[in-house]
Amino acid sequence: AADPEDGGALKCPPETPFMCDWAVSGGGAFLNVFIESIFGVNAGLTSVDAKPDFQEFDSSAELVNLRHQGKRYVVNKNGIKEIGDE
Repeated sequence: AADPEDGGALKCPPETPFMCDWAVSGGGAFLNVFIESIFGVNAGLTSVDAKPDFQEFDSSAELVNLRHQGKRYVVNKNGIKEIGDE
């Protein structure tokens, strides 16, 4: 195991590669900003809906193959539509 960083707990696995780089460890950490705020997706335990709010974002943007509870969806300015099973 590696020594603690500056006396604090390690923020990564103890085996190599350590993957401590913020870009690697944060990869995908901010994806929910786009999914929830721009595309307006609200995923619950039994349902998913969307109220997109693109404002100045590209109004032709689409989120394709969003997966939730075994189903796939596409989200665009018109809302959310199921496109099949996983």
